[in-house]
Amino acid sequence: MKNKLLILSIFGLILAGVSAFIYPAIKAQISQTETKHDDEASLIVNSQPVSNTFYEGLKENQLFKSSGLKLTKASFIEQNQGENMGRIGPFEKWYVMDFQNDNFKIKILIEDYKSQELASEVLNKFWYSQGYIESTKEFGDEGIKVFYAKGGKLDGIRFRKDRFNIYISCKSEELLKVFAENALKAIEGK
Repeated sequence: MKNKLLILSIFGLILAGVSAFIYPAIKAQISQTETKHDDEASLIVNSQPVSNTFYEGLKENQLFKSSGLKLTKASFIEQNQGENMGRIGPFEKWYVMDFQNDNFKIKILIEDYKSQELASEVLNKFWYSQGYIESTKEFGDEGIKVFYAKGGKLDGIRFRKDRFNIYISCKSEELLKVFAENALKAIEGK
């Protein structure tokens, strides 16, 4: 019994020693991956006029600066033209950006459609199964605010301006307004 206990103790000490040497190396690799990921997100955002205008305007906003939010992820899709080309949705262009701080995440999706009618049709097909929606014209031509069923807390907003649909997942009314106003400015130039 004493031998087994001695072997377990030695094994535990070896494992603790190895962990002490390996942990800093693993942590360094993780932070490098995050930095690389942030750089890739910035490159994607900066490569497109709409997302670049949106992000540059956002970075100038005092509330955004003080929020500690960082761009963590970004995507851009431009659908191929033509009858025989596969499509993943009715949009022509699709911009997605994720922002995060220590307390929460904000996601913004900007979809560019062929026409105002198609954008409106897609907007009005939106449904929310775990809460309720409210019509709003606070931003753009038409829109809906989405609320959680429990407590009626804000989940986000989806609105249309011309041929663009914008969805912002944000629980802060103040930051939601900043994101919505910057999205409207970004699509004005299109």
